[in-house]
Amino acid sequence: MDEKIGKRINILRLEDALTTRPEWIATACPFCVTMFDDAIKNTERENELKIWDIAELVAFSLFGDQDSGQ
Repeated sequence: MDEKIGKRINILRLEDALTTRPEWIATACPFCVTMFDDAIKNTERENELKIWDIAELVAFSLFGDQDSGQ
């Protein structure tokens, strides 16, 4: 597919979300997680913002960060 007109929808959605200056974004939609991840990579914001699936956020809230041993 050849995209040439306007901005990609994932970039537009990320720009909308960034107007609130979030530290992270949570969504229950797996497709939205992928879209936001791609937009973050394409705009080189990997160090600024984290995308969470809602299940990840709930698990983190209940059990802490399992990777760091909390």
